[in-house]
Amino acid sequence: MLFIFVLAVAATAQEIPITGDTKPEGCHFPFVYENVTYTSCILNDLGALWCSLDAVYVGNWKECGEEECVFPFYYDHHYQDLCVDTDHNGDGGWCSLDPVYEGNQVQCGRHCGGIVDHDHGQINTPDYPAPYDNNLDCFWTIQAHGGTVEITFQDFSLQAGNSVFGTCENDYLEIFSGYNSLGRWCGTSHPGPGVFHDDVTLHLVSDGSITSTGFNIKYKVEGSDHHNFGPGHPDYCGDQLHGHDGEISSPGYPTAYENNVDCTWTMSGKSHFLVLQFHDFALEKSTIYDGCSYDYVDIFKGNERVGRFCGDTLPPTVISYDEDVTIRFKTDADTVDRGFRFSWVYTDDPGSGDGSLP
Repeated sequence: MLFIFVLAVAATAQEIPITGDTKPEGCHFPFVYENVTYTSCILNDLGALWCSLDAVYVGNWKECGEEECVFPFYYDHHYQDLCVDTDHNGDGGWCSLDPVYEGNQVQCGRHCGGIVDHDHGQINTPDYPAPYDNNLDCFWTIQAHGGTVEITFQDFSLQAGNSVFGTCENDYLEIFSGYNSLGRWCGTSHPGPGVFHDDVTLHLVSDGSITSTGFNIKYKVEGSDHHNFGPGHPDYCGDQLHGHDGEISSPGYPTAYENNVDCTWTMSGKSHFLVLQFHDFALEKSTIYDGCSYDYVDIFKGNERVGRFCGDTLPPTVISYDEDVTIRFKTDADTVDRGFRFSWVYTDDPGSGDGSLP
């Protein structure tokens, strides 16, 4: 069993002082601290993970959180696309700061809503079966991807509605098929199993008083074309890349990528040199202080982070031998740009350029 201990960052001014309260918070990878270069978050004397906001540490830092995690990461013989809730206690779980889990982890926040992009699973109210919180406003959207969405309620208990008029005015769950509302439910009454040909959205609202255990809903997506996406498809985003050589562009390139993208491409290490080269690169620009905290590309060679890149400066050519190379592309909720194009090639002579793409 894995136990997570969350420690608050506390340090003397000589160790890691805090300055610039209005400074945007974004880790700068790599960063130099005490003449040593680090490509991931590091521990302070109290066991808390932190990172520098500048290329060379000058006193501006932040405690590492879920936004520094690498997805997917390898743990327990599987690649994990989401936070791992080892104890199934609803605390949000944890995630790894390295492509292959090495013990560097941070606590994930409790999630209330989001895009559900898997073919089956469960959706619970926060902290289920413990009572949910007051003043929630959560949306879950189960994507059909051209197939059907089936939902089945396993448990349902919200604050009761108006006993006279039979309406749900306090806490309620509203269900949408596409843009059409199918109704609101509260108390212990819920709809029976349903199959829908559109995306299904669940909207949970709670007021400022009286809660209950919430709900547990099983879902299943069938007939989806989601797994048929591949290179050349406009929504292609992230994959294990195969072949002697190839080229990948960010979604929407060269027009513009979208907000809230999180894609990871991985090239397996082989007994040959792997050469990765970017030919075009234009992401949301950052200031000198924010360390690429808005839209960025992270590049890893094995478990070592080569760097985090944004703006319009091409990342360096990466040459690797017998190590996986991972590229993570993440964007925030506003401001987009053209995107990027990169190529890879396996070769016996990385200096010859044989097999490389223009």
